[in-house]
Amino acid sequence: YIFGKRKILAEKPKLWHINLILEISCSTWQEISKIVEEKFGFCKDAEYLMLKDLLDNMIPLVLDVYA
Repeated sequence: YIFGKRKILAEKPKLWHINLILEISCSTWQEISKIVEEKFGFCKDAEYLMLKDLLDNMIPLVLDVYA
């Protein structure tokens, strides 16, 4: 696991933490999306398509609504 078994996570994370994570993931995906699409092409794997949809559509949508 990323945080380890003993790491205590915040029950109510600060709003700017959530916004920062969304901004970083959105901007990073915009930078590498072309490379990933070239690598996978027209892959029909459900996990890949779900992750691609999440990164292409859901995170920017949440970022627009949330921010």
